[in-house]
Amino acid sequence: MNYNRYVVTKGSSNGTLSSGDHIIIQPDGSILCTNTRICLTPEEVLEDLVGVEYTFDNEWLIKLTKETEGLLLDLRKLAGVGAEVGN
Repeated sequence: MNYNRYVVTKGSSNGTLSSGDHIIIQPDGSILCTNTRICLTPEEVLEDLVGVEYTFDNEWLIKLTKETEGLLLDLRKLAGVGAEVGN
């Protein structure tokens, strides 16, 4: 399952996360950094997020949207339904 992804715009005070890092906030409160492959446990988050600023990862959302649209078109073709979106 995909969770919302974010891009760090200001790194953490202790250097754990840097500007440009891509992070995924998990339902259990842990954070995965896809750049460095580190996983911050919920207990580490409080200390390691000091000073961090982030924004929604729009590039990821655009990619996910395009992939989903492509899969929908493939399913419509398999089902014999028109390939145009909305049919």
